[in-house]
Amino acid sequence: MSTTEFDFDIDLRESEKLSNLSDKLEFFKKRLHEYERNRAGQTVINPMLPFEPYHKKVSLEIAYIKKNIDEKTAPIGNAEKIWWKGTGRQLGYLIEELERHKLIEINGEINKVIKEHFLDQKRNPFSDSIKQNRNGSAINSNNKPKGSEKIDELVSSTKSQLDE
Repeated sequence: MSTTEFDFDIDLRESEKLSNLSDKLEFFKKRLHEYERNRAGQTVINPMLPFEPYHKKVSLEIAYIKKNIDEKTAPIGNAEKIWWKGTGRQLGYLIEELERHKLIEINGEINKVIKEHFLDQKRNPFSDSIKQNRNGSAINSNNKPKGSEKIDELVSSTKSQLDE
């Protein structure tokens, strides 16, 4: 991509190829720097006309990425959020089972605990829809989420070790 071509939509598509938020942030910072260097070398009659939309969009994207990075790394007490690699249903089921077997104690509603302490598979905070997701269609005939057998084994094994 030429350093004199500044199309926000093209840059946005390019940034989607990057999986890490920090890499996306650096990409947009670099593009903004290139844009500002390019603009400084040009004679512009009205400096706000052709350049302002690009600068504004990139600046907003940088702020958005920084906010996402801050939210994802914000400490809870002295700890960061836990990245859960399973489904929301599996996480809810695990927490319910741990609580049912008195391996943990939850003060409050499980969905609130999930939202406050866990990130989903894509490293995003769980949304308000976690409750309906936990009651959705990916459950087996026992009203347990798919993959619950492994969770049951883990809880049972932990419980038996603590009972020894």
